Amino acid sequence: MPAQERMEELGHRLSINSLNKKWSREEWASIIAAQISVEEKIEAALLDDGFSPDAIFAKRHQIRGFMFYPGGTSLTEPTYVGYVRSIDNLGTRASVPYKRWKTILKMTLLY
Repeated sequence: MPAQERMEELGHRLSINSLNKKWSREEWASIIAAQISVEEKIEAALLDDGFSPDAIFAKRHQIRGFMFYPGGTSLTEPTYVGYVRSIDNLGTRASVPYKRWKTILKMTLLY
């Protein structure tokens, strides 16, 4: 997915799921940057694990909701940044976001 399209989709989704939150510009940018980083790293790991790129792309909105917006609302900026740190420190496959993605992908039979 082109970087600009990914950023626009994630920004739109964040605005919908953050109606009652007042993010500063810096927090908004940090959340989007963290979501992009997490999503790209997890996609690479899932592709390496044999998941279909077409299936991941087709279900991306559902997967993002499950991973980034549990309960239908955004998480905190430190949580998203923490996801990036956990991937950097523990590796993608040991991170909470990866485990969430893999669970939803298995549940929707995307192999």
